[in-house]
Amino acid sequence: MAECQDKAVLLGDVQSYKRELLAREQELADLRRSVEQIDAAKDEMQAELDAKTEELVAARQQLDRQARDFSNVQHQMSMVAGKEDSVLRRLSEREHEIKTLRGELQAVRQALEEQSQLAQAKA
Repeated sequence: MAECQDKAVLLGDVQSYKRELLAREQELADLRRSVEQIDAAKDEMQAELDAKTEELVAARQQLDRQARDFSNVQHQMSMVAGKEDSVLRRLSEREHEIKTLRGELQAVRQALEEQSQLAQAKA
């Protein structure tokens, strides 16, 4: 009888261990699914990070190109401004020369007019 009781206790223990083992196996399967989901989410985030990194690199390259273009435009504008200053100086000089020549022409005309009047008065 004691042997039967021991057997019953042992069978109960075995059944209990089997249930606990099944529960642990289920828990392990759940954990594996969670790890797979986390890995999938991690892979998705890594792909998104890679895409954003590529976008950032492209944006930086574009910014560098635009900065070089801007610098070139500034240089060209400086050169044009220098040429404009030179042209304006020459224009001012030419206007001064024209004014001076007009004054001389007026003086010559006036002298010619005076000589013409003197010649007419003598005649």
